[in-house]
Amino acid sequence: MEVSTKTVTTEASGITTVDSKCPVEMVNAKTASAIVGVSRRSWWRFVSEGRAPQPIRLGRCVRWRLAEIRNWIADGCRP
Repeated sequence: MEVSTKTVTTEASGITTVDSKCPVEMVNAKTASAIVGVSRRSWWRFVSEGRAPQPIRLGRCVRWRLAEIRNWIADGCRP
């Protein structure tokens, strides 16, 4: 049985990449709110109201898929 290891790297920009073989770019709340152009408080309000993409919890870390945020913006930031 092969054991798969995942590498998690976080860049200074706040983008987290999980595993170089299958890169999934993830961002924290600070970066997500900056991408959308709102305060962190507004970002969390959008998330709690279901108006923004839902986060993924990795232990204590909360992250959003960058592709989901980009798609949400492209769709006009609709809930």
